[in-house]
Amino acid sequence: MPPKTKGTVLITGAAKRLGRTMAVHLANLDYSIAIHFNNSRAEAESLAKEIHKNKGRCKIFQADLANQVAVENLLPTVLKTFSDLKFLINNASIFEKSTLKDCDLKDLDREMALNLTAPLILMSQFAKNISQGCIVNILDTNINKNKSTHVSYILAKKSLAELTRLAAVELAPWI
Repeated sequence: MPPKTKGTVLITGAAKRLGRTMAVHLANLDYSIAIHFNNSRAEAESLAKEIHKNKGRCKIFQADLANQVAVENLLPTVLKTFSDLKFLINNASIFEKSTLKDCDLKDLDREMALNLTAPLILMSQFAKNISQGCIVNILDTNINKNKSTHVSYILAKKSLAELTRLAAVELAPWI
């Protein structure tokens, strides 16, 4: 019988940096962790080993969040393993240089797909499948500065900030 936890947290981009730190911290607080990664398999496996070593419960899940089908399959796949999913942390992000002068529509589409569309899909699925829980969207203080060195990224994160506000109104008080 698996150890009892406080519930499961799906963290996108959990294998590295901030995502990894959140995963370790929450696992130490007795949450099960659904570790999402795209290309960082070795880092995700290392994180899973660390969590297991400390008697935590976790599993890794690969998905390219720039691919809509992969995003649509992520949460249902997590729910097959962790039916006690209670938290979604949209942490995965790309941060590529672009200015108004050199902004390429392919780059804009990729930034929007990963930094806005994927969180939107995951939030919608979470709300449809989880009656009570919490969604956290990781933003960036640079959205208030209008830095023009990362135009596509800033546009996507500004949009995510607005989506977060809309979701707070629609999904409250249960999510």
